[in-house]
Amino acid sequence: DNLAHAKSTHDALCRSSNAVFLLSAETLRQPAVVAEVVTAAQAGVHMVPVPVAKDFDIKKYAGEEFYFALSAEFDGAGKAFFREKGITFSEIAKSFRKLFSVEAQCFIPSSSEVIQRAAIQELCARLHRPSGQP
Repeated sequence: DNLAHAKSTHDALCRSSNAVFLLSAETLRQPAVVAEVVTAAQAGVHMVPVPVAKDFDIKKYAGEEFYFALSAEFDGAGKAFFREKGITFSEIAKSFRKLFSVEAQCFIPSSSEVIQRAAIQELCARLHRPSGQP
């Protein structure tokens, strides 16, 4: 059931030390993904943005123009989803800024295995580990 899955995802995010967000041009237009970003940001979870598509323009999220027009990125169904979840566009903007406050680690699935392994090692180095874990 979708409600149980959403609650489970929310609870898991709140207990996590890290949240890795795999980004493409469409990812941050999906209301459920945006809700996960907001949940992670509000819970103080360390977020790591990982573009996985060559067409992902991370610079788009650096400028204030994007945040002024943020609501235009979503259709009526998306806006209704956010209202139902009690998520404001101010919270979304704050959460996106937090997500992009760290340098993104690109991972291109079509790259060679050597490059993929190097990207994964770099990503692992960026993750926060709970105290007492190697």
